[in-house]
Amino acid sequence: MSNNAERKILSIIIPVYNEEENIKTAYDAITSNMDSIHDRYDYELLFTDNHSTDNTFNILNDLCQKNHKVKCLRFSRNFGYQKSILTGYLHAKGDA
Repeated sequence: MSNNAERKILSIIIPVYNEEENIKTAYDAITSNMDSIHDRYDYELLFTDNHSTDNTFNILNDLCQKNHKVKCLRFSRNFGYQKSILTGYLHAKGDA
């Protein structure tokens, strides 16, 4: 496709809670895979932070600053992963 506006957008929702040691690895793996299909699809990464008590939210904020495709929502308390996934769906902008 020659026009990037024609590419479908994939939303990848990732609920997290105290995942400071895993976020960078997950981010690198996902972006690497998505970059391999960038000619057909665009994407957004939507992290839902269930009020982590470690450095998770700061790491996510750094990723958001470096990559406009990364978004992060932080909850006021731990609502559980099911609500994290639902919130991600409600805020996702992708076609799939």
